[in-house]
Amino acid sequence: MSKLKKIFLLCLIILMVFVGVVFVLLNNSKLELDLLFYHTGPVNVSILIGLAFAVGFLLGMAVTSLTVLKLKIFGKRGRDRAIKSSTQVVASKS
Repeated sequence: MSKLKKIFLLCLIILMVFVGVVFVLLNNSKLELDLLFYHTGPVNVSILIGLAFAVGFLLGMAVTSLTVLKLKIFGKRGRDRAIKSSTQVVASKS
C-alpha cells in the first residue's frame, strides 16, 4: 500500500507541474507590474505566473514539512502525556 501511495503522490506532483507549465506557456502577453514600492517594466505574464507557481509550491512544501516535523518532535510527548493523564484519571476513580 505504501508503494501505491508513493506512485499516486508522484503522479499528482507530475500532473501539477504539467498543468503549471502548460498554463505558463499559454500566457504570452506582457504587462507592467506595479508593486507597493517597486514598478517593473513590461514582463511576460508567463514568467510571473511561473514564479508565482514555483513560490507557492515551495512555500506549501515548507509549511507542510514544518508541520510534519512538529508532529514528529512533539507528537510522542503529547501522546505520552495524554496516556499518563488518562491512566491517572482511571486510577483515581478506582
